[in-house]
Amino acid sequence: MTPPLFARYTPDIPGARGFWTTSTAPFDGAVEYTLKLLSPLRGESENKMREPKEIIHNGKTLLEWVEINKTQNANLQGADLWGADLQGADLQEADLQEANLQEANLWGANLQGANLWGANLQGANLWGARGIYVFGGIGNSNRTGYAWIENDIVIFGLGCHFGNTKETISAIREKYGTKSTYEAQIKLAEKIMLEKWGNAK
Repeated sequence: MTPPLFARYTPDIPGARGFWTTSTAPFDGAVEYTLKLLSPLRGESENKMREPKEIIHNGKTLLEWVEINKTQNANLQGADLWGADLQGADLQEADLQEANLQEANLWGANLQGANLWGANLQGANLWGARGIYVFGGIGNSNRTGYAWIENDIVIFGLGCHFGNTKETISAIREKYGTKSTYEAQIKLAEKIMLEKWGNAK
């Protein structure tokens, strides 16, 4: 029988992703979970993740690319990183443009300054990831939105749309008119990014 596990979620800031504190004994504010139920929230999965040493991109393993990124920006543009286990990886300022990160485990990864333009983040585990804000559901399709800072500018990824705040709001107004909840969510996301990560324009 799986022993009980007690967990409490603490957001970094209201409405943003935060972190889990876990213990095998009860503590203040904690909720009891089974390990099986909590594991997806902790960055684990019942399905085997793809190991970085097994993923090849442009002649190098993903593990090598993560190591390269410590001294220079890793070129992972267009890489197929579906289901990759990148928990805690330092991908700061890495080029992930149009990379497939679907179902990837990015728990606690550092994505500050990374180029995520056109990247597929559907189903990715971004709990505790730095440099990115996940929000939703938004619009008629109830989609998930992503915001990050690239070259000191807040960028939004909403389905097939990628653009800065001005471009994103303009696109929203064309479809939903002015003063929509959708627009309000974008402005809030921008505010959170500015307050959380700073130095953005």
